Amino acid sequence: KQQFNRSMSTNTVRKLLATELQTLDKQFRTNLINSLSGYKSANLLATYSPESMVANCALFSSVVHIGADPALLGFIQRPIVDAKNQNQAVQRNTYENLQAHPYFTINHVNANIIDQAHCTAHKFDPNISEFEACGLDYEYIDPFSEETNVPFVKQSQIKIGLHFEEEYLIKKNNTLLMIGSVQLIVVPDRILAANGYIDLEAVDNVCISGLNTYHTTNKLKTIDRRRP
Repeated sequence: KQQFNRSMSTNTVRKLLATELQTLDKQFRTNLINSLSGYKSANLLATYSPESMVANCALFSSVVHIGADPALLGFIQRPIVDAKNQNQAVQRNTYENLQAHPYFTINHVNANIIDQAHCTAHKFDPNISEFEACGLDYEYIDPFSEETNVPFVKQSQIKIGLHFEEEYLIKKNNTLLMIGSVQLIVVPDRILAANGYIDLEAVDNVCISGLNTYHTTNKLKTIDRRRP
């Protein structure tokens, strides 16, 4: 397997063809491909299992805007079947909870809870709540939580309650695009502008690059949406 020497001149450029990717060291390739999309949002998704009556919480860096009217957000769910044995299921607490109880919350990660948020990326038994295992506090915000039993992350400043609507299989790698409709938005008044813009920096929101590197942001400018 190939590995590249980081001591090479910073003036050199590396070109990689698709055929070369499989020759790379697995961990190197994983880090490389996960860095290609640039900065990604950092969010904690909370779900509830009616069977075990446990609230689970997991870090996702794939939450995306789907549409504004109706208000839809999506995220990528890793495969629920084993790559080598399609008949073998893989434990995915978030997915399994949503099949049994179609409600979840999205909670923005800020600089104060990076370690706790990243802790939830580890595998836990379905009967163990990541809230307790990772030192996150939960809170119930009505009317959403009263109707669904799904909590929000108390330390998060921007929180969304959603109803799971549909999923789409991405056949190339068996991941799933999961789509939810927004039912409740909780955001501090002080960061909500008159035009609806949310000032993410004001609450120290963070983003992710690669698999495990966290960043704060620095606003450069806002460009007028009107065409010249």
